Amino acid sequence: MISPLKRILVEAAEPDPGESREKALLEEVVRQEDLERLMELAVREGLACLLYKHLKRAGGSKILPPLFFQGLQGHYERTVAFNLVLIHGLKEILFHLQRHGLEVVLLQGMAMLQDVYRRDIGLRSMTDIDLWVRRDHYPRLVELLARLGFQRDRTYPNVFKKGIVTLDFHTHLLWADRIRARRHLLGLDQDAVYRETVPIDIEGQDALLLSPADQVLYLGLHAFKHNLGRLIWLVDLRLLLQRFEPPDWAGLADRAMDLGLKRHLRYLFYLLHHIFQLDPPPEVRRIMGDGSIGMIEERLLRRRVAMNPLPAWAPPVLLLPEKGCAKRLSCLLEASLPREEVLRQIFADSPGLNRWQLYWMRILQLLGKLRLASKDL
Repeated sequence: MISPLKRILVEAAEPDPGESREKALLEEVVRQEDLERLMELAVREGLACLLYKHLKRAGGSKILPPLFFQGLQGHYERTVAFNLVLIHGLKEILFHLQRHGLEVVLLQGMAMLQDVYRRDIGLRSMTDIDLWVRRDHYPRLVELLARLGFQRDRTYPNVFKKGIVTLDFHTHLLWADRIRARRHLLGLDQDAVYRETVPIDIEGQDALLLSPADQVLYLGLHAFKHNLGRLIWLVDLRLLLQRFEPPDWAGLADRAMDLGLKRHLRYLFYLLHHIFQLDPPPEVRRIMGDGSIGMIEERLLRRRVAMNPLPAWAPPVLLLPEKGCAKRLSCLLEASLPREEVLRQIFADSPGLNRWQLYWMRILQLLGKLRLASKDL
């Protein structure tokens, strides 16, 4: 059973609900006593800006407590201002990349901002710009960023900062540059995904986007990697899928088969069905199979449907390769006991630890997660 506050967020996740539903949403918010908690949840789920727009259009500025409404308004205005800074920084980077013959693929929030949220960039909050770059382009990219005044992060070597603009580069689409075994998630080489990217013009600067089908699959995997921690990630997917025509649906089904992500697509539509009542057409359901998923995975997904946070051990379970026991075991082992470089990122607050101390800390951390898992299950 979803609490009234969480139900409000699900209603707010509809980008264009219409006048009557926005008024009903406002009436529901007015009835709530703990508006501070609603604000906290809306920010955590990435929905504060959408909630603000709905309440503003319904006349909420006149009847809601000023502290609550102005808090939402301030969050929206800060999001607009910050996103404008990020977009300006991106355009500068793209200008120089183009001059040096380098290409990047926009990922996650910036990809959505340049596509589905173009009419109102304040609806989608971000913290950084995620970019996918070919491995053979990466050394030249690092040199260029240094000349442009970007500083490389000491803990995360693929992260570069200049002022408040943070760039997070990926040389592998599914994060195998950090956890190498995650390359097994893809049934094809990632070059097959790169070849299907599509060009986009950003105020005169060139960039690339994933194809629509690959965008859906990637965003789903990204959400699983980060514990399905923000409802806005599912809103992104919903908006993308609402634009799909029959050929797009067929392409998504075929692509999930080719990339070995059919099971992950089932997870995704389980969530979209139970939260937003969004279902794929019959031809996609046939390819996905009978829709059955594992008992543990279903329990995790049901928790998120109820708008509850997932346990910290969920991502390795949801990101297992579709086939191959050896590949699955490799992913679990490396996610549990990664390379020393990754452990230093996990325990960044303890930079003085040696290699064996890091692994001992990790083992203690894993034992704690196992205790929690036994309670969750």
